[in-house]
Amino acid sequence: MGFKSQPFKAVWICLFLYNYLLISTAFSSSPDEKIFRYPAEPVDLNNIKFPFKPESTRKKIGLALSGGGARGLAQVGILKVLEKENIPVDYIAGTSIGGIIGGLYAAGFSADQLEKIALENNWSELLKDTPSRLSLLFSQREENQGILFQLRLDGFKPYIPQALTGAQKFTNFLSQLTLEANYQAHLNFDNLKIPFRSVCTDLVTGEKVVLDSGDLAWAMRATMAVPLAFTPVEWEDKLLMDGGLVDPIPVDVVKEMGAELVLAVNISTPLSTKEQIKTPLDIASQSTSIMSLEQQEQSLSQADLVISPDLKDFSAIEFDNVKTLIELGEKAALELLPRIKQILQNEDQEVTETKKYAIPEISFAGNYKLDLNYIKNLVSISTSDSVSEAEIKDNLVNLYQSGYFYQVEARLQKKADGFWLTYFLQENPALESLKFQGRLVNETVTNPTGNPASGILNYNNLAKILEAKQKEYKNKGYSLINFNHIRYDSSQKSLKIEVDEGVISQIKFVGNHSTKNWVLRRNFPLKENQPFNTNLANRGLTNLHNTGLFEQTTLSLEPTQPGPKIELKVKEKKYDLIRGGVHYQDEYHSEGFLQLGNSNLAGTGDELFLHLQYGDRKQIYRLNLKGDRIFKTYLTYKLSLGYKKEERNLIQNHKRLGFLEEERSTVNFSFGENIFKLGKISWEAKGERIVIKNTVTHTSEAKNLRSLIFKSSFDNLNKYPFPTQGSYHQAYLEIASKFLKGHLSYRKFFISSEVYIPVGRGLNFHPKLSLGLSDRNLPLSEKYTLGGHRSFYGYYTEEKRGNKILLLNLEARLKTARRVYWSLRYDLGETWEGEALRLKELKGSIGLKFSLDTPLGPFELAYGRAVFKQDKWYLNLGLFF
Repeated sequence: MGFKSQPFKAVWICLFLYNYLLISTAFSSSPDEKIFRYPAEPVDLNNIKFPFKPESTRKKIGLALSGGGARGLAQVGILKVLEKENIPVDYIAGTSIGGIIGGLYAAGFSADQLEKIALENNWSELLKDTPSRLSLLFSQREENQGILFQLRLDGFKPYIPQALTGAQKFTNFLSQLTLEANYQAHLNFDNLKIPFRSVCTDLVTGEKVVLDSGDLAWAMRATMAVPLAFTPVEWEDKLLMDGGLVDPIPVDVVKEMGAELVLAVNISTPLSTKEQIKTPLDIASQSTSIMSLEQQEQSLSQADLVISPDLKDFSAIEFDNVKTLIELGEKAALELLPRIKQILQNEDQEVTETKKYAIPEISFAGNYKLDLNYIKNLVSISTSDSVSEAEIKDNLVNLYQSGYFYQVEARLQKKADGFWLTYFLQENPALESLKFQGRLVNETVTNPTGNPASGILNYNNLAKILEAKQKEYKNKGYSLINFNHIRYDSSQKSLKIEVDEGVISQIKFVGNHSTKNWVLRRNFPLKENQPFNTNLANRGLTNLHNTGLFEQTTLSLEPTQPGPKIELKVKEKKYDLIRGGVHYQDEYHSEGFLQLGNSNLAGTGDELFLHLQYGDRKQIYRLNLKGDRIFKTYLTYKLSLGYKKEERNLIQNHKRLGFLEEERSTVNFSFGENIFKLGKISWEAKGERIVIKNTVTHTSEAKNLRSLIFKSSFDNLNKYPFPTQGSYHQAYLEIASKFLKGHLSYRKFFISSEVYIPVGRGLNFHPKLSLGLSDRNLPLSEKYTLGGHRSFYGYYTEEKRGNKILLLNLEARLKTARRVYWSLRYDLGETWEGEALRLKELKGSIGLKFSLDTPLGPFELAYGRAVFKQDKWYLNLGLFF
């Protein structure tokens, strides 16, 4: 956002109101003399303010923007045309998506910038509440991968969300874009670059609510809260939703703001056909449209001109055609451009003329350094003209706007042959340098030299220098940087510029009734007595969202004398919950699990869950206590008490002979550290009581195992399932010892590495290498296994066992439709019981898999064939756990 739009806007407006309107016929010594001054008072060089272009006498233009979901992006194209044709907009009011587009435009974004935002962002992802996989800590990702559903509890009653999503990611996005403008406007929407109103509906009273102050991001979020799709916004004592319910095209609102001419943009969604109404959201949308039809027609009738792009082929939820929608908006505006210009021209002709004078003589005084010809070019009258007072005033403004004068004056003196006009010019002083003083900025900049007058203070050059300095630090995230006090030092011929860097005076947390303050602080990197940084603020909002503890997080900035005050407001979720998942595997059949517990134990962010898993061949019962972060560190811990019963395959010559019936009672404690959200290093202490029954030999054995494990994991896969890029690496070393009161001693080392490489449209190459080593003392229950569609095609799951394993998987996967994948994989591997890896014994297999990404998880049908004609079909449905 530019110099004129944000940090100095209030100063500019005040200067204009006080000075331009006071260009007056002032203090004449006789009826034969008139004096005009601009500004009314000369610039105070000990507290320099910045001039602004005077307002025009034209009538004020208001823009009323309607809702319409994705169709509303056509409004960006309309704004592009208005900008290109220099058609000003003085007031904006918007509903729903119109409130989003209008709010950003009012905040200072140009039409081209809005187009860039629209094209470069994935709107479908922004409107989802699920955090991106890579924004979660590794310990969070490994726990959540198999979860299919989640139900929160309010006491013993299920808690039903108010809508499908709270749109927290989108709200953070809006906050990131508008935080600076909102702060500089002192939370008053009239102080934005263009005065703005967000139109909403109070869900409690059914009344229209017009927001003119407060948090701009949440005002925009409130007007887009479509019923069922997005949760309503709590605003003081109101519950706000989509303004389209009561005022779909807010023409009346812009008129109340002061607009004398209103351009209405109608991109409202038309009524759907019977065939198009399929989901609850479709029903809600149709109901909203029906209720607002009468009000819509009434609003359109009040507008001076209505722009209605042809969007009949686009729905409110199609965000895949952004460029086309913008182009259709441009087309509609261009078609009506002659009509828009005609209306404006007719209004301009109504401006009344002031008294005119015949001027036989024009002279200039006070220009010591500026060339007279340069000055004359700034004045648009000559001795042959009949000049009005308005033209004289405009010339004073032009002279002052050159930036070289701290006051200019015009005198009309009546002579025998008419009125003589003299311009008295008070040039700015000599300037050699600008000295910035602040915590972040402390440097001296040389005043640029050049014609028409070098070496003197020029407000326009000063503005460019300040803009550049502001941009430099805003690019680093210091978005609140401003220049509060600028004074001229005549002894050094320099400007002393005091830099306000937006040092945070206070951080206040609101709404965390259960969650400890330190939990919020550890996720919010900004600190008091430090300059506000937008990048850190956005990271903090993302961190808080990713904890899963809050439905909504809001960051607002309040200007105070010591510095900006941050209020971080959260709305907590219900922390008692039930979550679970199900899947089917052809060998293990149906399995499902439930987890019951609390996700914010004692307000610390730690989790306590009882895990109950049941299937035909596997049952797991486990109590987990887990902390993803210990206090303010990235240290993590997990304590697990569990019991597992499983029937494991006993295969010989590709035939199942029976099962190993295994029961494990386990105590496990791990302690580690999350590494930059990409991995984790941990130490584990594990104690197990293992009982194994062989259904073939009808023998059994029981052993106590005690081991220490060092584990390292790295994961930057972009999504799960069906990642398209990234890698996953893990390694662990396990040492079991009788010294730890176990029955056996052994050492076991395993490492695997895999990567997903995009090589073309929808095509991925996925190599994976695994290596496992151990000594000869490895018990049967702890041996490495080979087989199954995730390991080695053609074999049953765990068909082969050994003390050592080497496995190479080379997979190519092609996405042929929206949710359809085909995979071809070659496997090369083997297990060994002895000391050496005999590479000559490696065996190969190949498999083909069809996959469908379903709401229940991947549906996979595969066929694999190994050497010696061993083959097998595989069928799986659901997420892996």
